[in-house]
Amino acid sequence: MSFWCSSKGKSGYTAPQTNIESFENPDYIRNHFRSSGFKKIEIVPFSNSIEVKSIQEFLNMMIEGSAPIQLMKSKLEEPVWKEKEKIMFDHLSEQLALLPISLSSEAYITIAKKS
Repeated sequence: MSFWCSSKGKSGYTAPQTNIESFENPDYIRNHFRSSGFKKIEIVPFSNSIEVKSIQEFLNMMIEGSAPIQLMKSKLEEPVWKEKEKIMFDHLSEQLALLPISLSSEAYITIAKKS
């Protein structure tokens, strides 16, 4: 969100895409660990979801819980921060038009043994 907020309106900006050559891909994770000398590699998916009932409450939670957003906020003058906050609020309002909505994410926890 902090990158998106900083890039909004700049020419050449594209929305984030899934990168199969990243830790979003279990096969990539497995190959990366294997090439680093790990054995008995176990990749466990972890899912989490939250229910969003209010855009403002969700945005406040994101701002408070995100180190990159907190850093951006601390570095900006108040009027500039308010502009960025409005950009984030407007974006979330467009993307989460039908409230309440459940949002989920998935991550992978890797357990491995190094010989």
